[in-house]
Amino acid sequence: MGNKVDLTGQRFGRLVALERINGKWKCQCDCGNIKYISTGNLNNNGTKSCGCLHLEKSKENGLKSKKHNEYKDNDDFIIGTTSNNYEFYIDKDNYELIQPYCWHKHQDGYLRTCYNYYIDDNGKRHNKYILMHTLIMFGLDKNVDNLEVDHINGMPNDNRKDNLRLVTHSQNMKNMKFNSSNTSGHKGVHYSKREKKYKAYIAVNGKTVHLGTFEDYDSAIEARENAEINYYKSFKRNDEDLENGTR
Repeated sequence: MGNKVDLTGQRFGRLVALERINGKWKCQCDCGNIKYISTGNLNNNGTKSCGCLHLEKSKENGLKSKKHNEYKDNDDFIIGTTSNNYEFYIDKDNYELIQPYCWHKHQDGYLRTCYNYYIDDNGKRHNKYILMHTLIMFGLDKNVDNLEVDHINGMPNDNRKDNLRLVTHSQNMKNMKFNSSNTSGHKGVHYSKREKKYKAYIAVNGKTVHLGTFEDYDSAIEARENAEINYYKSFKRNDEDLENGTR
């Protein structure tokens, strides 16, 4: 076999080859990042930067092609609208934080945006997404002490700070709508066909607490609601909130 081609010091786009390590060239990009690239990719102009060049071009093209959201003043707060006419609400002092991004309605009604991305060593793109309420409460750091953001009134598009509070995952799960498989019509109440009675239960700290077995539906509901007051306190929403929202 002949000697391997020495690319040390040669430039390939924004990359300068520094040394060969384990079959790949250690390259430094003009932006300062280090990337390991095969000889073939360098010689064939397959890779010209650490990924920053692609990112810059994509951002430029995105600004030209994306239809950004529209905003209007509603006296006490701002009403935003996505390209699909989905309304959302923010405080006026959060306008400068929210406005630069292009928001769209995600699953369950939450507002989401792609704020950045990176290219891995295989050239695959990975988007970085953030939810609007997460950005408002945490910034781009996304989380603090594993806390989550709860929408107090259950409306996922109402991202005014008065409607947002920090909770644990367990507290946040207390506000989920009841499962569609629930045939009794009330969260935490189940009709046993075998016993022909109603059973009430509640989830506390990841465990199911059995509240009793009842002859009639109303007694089971009463047991469940009393347990919600006892265990959930201020994190419990009323039925109207759960019907309008998702959390």
